[in-house]
Amino acid sequence: MKNFIFLILFDPENGTTLSKFFYNSYIVEISGGIVLSAMGLFLIWFLRPKVKIAPKIASSVKGGKNIYKIKVINKSYLFQLVDIQFELTMLQPQSTPKGMNIHVKKIPLKSNHMWFLSRRKGKFHNLFSTDIYATYAILITLQDDFDLLNEWKNKAQNGTYFDLKVIAKNNFSGITSIAHEKFNHYACIKPGGYCHGNSMEIESHD
Repeated sequence: MKNFIFLILFDPENGTTLSKFFYNSYIVEISGGIVLSAMGLFLIWFLRPKVKIAPKIASSVKGGKNIYKIKVINKSYLFQLVDIQFELTMLQPQSTPKGMNIHVKKIPLKSNHMWFLSRRKGKFHNLFSTDIYATYAILITLQDDFDLLNEWKNKAQNGTYFDLKVIAKNNFSGITSIAHEKFNHYACIKPGGYCHGNSMEIESHD
């Protein structure tokens, strides 16, 4: 049985329509393949983890030590995140005989793994209840013995920057994606704490 394409053409001169059949299996197969590929790509995009990382770093003082935190949220209203891993690295350009290399140093975090992050709450949900804890958001905290600001200032002249990577899985599809945020200058460190919920704003505790 042959495949066919049915087209309806409109004739503007006499206001009639002309119906034509084209028996061409190749056109049908190519068109179907393009449509299926587009649908597949959209499905992969839709089922990928949706992660957002704050562009600013919050700093505070506790017990005489500087504490630095970076906020990460799950942007999806439908899916949860599972098996989440965090990695903060310091990247320092270094001169070599024939150019530049990047020296990478892993920065210690208080916790670099989390098993579960819930989905984001929508406005409809907020009409009936208040999300007190915002369990779709988490704060990544650096180890107390690493003073990020001082370390950064000492190496600022050679273009040192930091990069936070978040590796997470979609709980429904199992698809894994990597999100990252690059911090180019220590001016991105702001004293205070992050606002509640999906806000990335940092406000002073005073």
